[in-house]
Amino acid sequence: MFFVGDKVKNSMRDRSGVVEGFKNDSLLFVNYGNGPEVTSPKNLVLLSKVTDIRLALRDDPTSVQHFAEHFKATGRIMISCQASRVDKLANDLSAVSGLSELEAVDYISPASERTHAAKFYVLVSKDAINGLFARLGVFFDILKTGENEVQINSRSLAEWLMREHNILPQKRGRLERLSSSSMD
Repeated sequence: MFFVGDKVKNSMRDRSGVVEGFKNDSLLFVNYGNGPEVTSPKNLVLLSKVTDIRLALRDDPTSVQHFAEHFKATGRIMISCQASRVDKLANDLSAVSGLSELEAVDYISPASERTHAAKFYVLVSKDAINGLFARLGVFFDILKTGENEVQINSRSLAEWLMREHNILPQKRGRLERLSSSSMD
C-alpha cells in the first residue's frame, strides 16, 4: 500500500521517485523527475519513513478499521494551510480524493502565512472512539478538543480515510470563501 508523497524506488528500472497519485487500484503515478509516469506498485519499494497510519495498519489493523467505521458516522476532516500554498495542497488533495484541483480548493481553509505546513485535522465524537483511545494512542496523538470531540492531527490518517473510504473533508464555509477572495 502506497500513499501520495511516498518516496519509492522502481526495482525494474532502478530509478527513485515520489508517488503523486493513483490512476486506479492497480496503477500509480510516480514522478521520477520528469513528470508523473504510470507505474505498477509491484515494481516499487518504499524508501521513505513509515507513517503513523502505516504502523497502525501493520500492527493493529482491527483498531483502524473500527475507527473508520465510527468515523463514517460521526467524524469530519478539516484541512488548512498557508494561503500561498493552497494550490499545491489542492493538487495533493485531488490525487487522494477524486476531486478536481479546482474543487479541492473549496475544501482547504487558508491560514496565516506563519503556518509552516498543511494541517489535517481528523475530528470524531469522543464517545465513538472512547474504547479505542488506548489502542489508537500508540500510533496517533489524540487531543480532546471539547466535551464531545477528539482530534487527531495526522495527514496520513486523513488521506487514508479519503482514499480507502471515499470520505471528503469538510468544505470551508461560504463566508470564509468570500472573505478570502476579497483579500486578493
